[in-house]
Amino acid sequence: QLFVYVQPHSFQLIYVKDNALKLCNSFNYQSAEDFVYHLLFTCKQLNLDPELIPVTLMGEIMRDSSLYQLLYKYVRKIEFASYHKNWQFSEDYPLAGHFFYNLFCI
Repeated sequence: QLFVYVQPHSFQLIYVKDNALKLCNSFNYQSAEDFVYHLLFTCKQLNLDPELIPVTLMGEIMRDSSLYQLLYKYVRKIEFASYHKNWQFSEDYPLAGHFFYNLFCI
């Protein structure tokens, strides 16, 4: 499982296998191509098939963004993190469940 927390111009990548942390790294990017390159290069170094590895996205990324659109060309098992079912927010809360995910996990 890969977890990717996206921020403007940087992202954190965490790889977990058999409930053990295998990799945690941060990457800077300037374009969607940079973003996807870093993720795919990491998969190659870890011998992971990008079409088979589940990727969970968190942070400042939306389905209609250029980052997501390009990533989806190479990675098929993408999901967005969602809030824990016991967390309750006002219906006026404007952000998707994966925004600021790490803040809510403290």
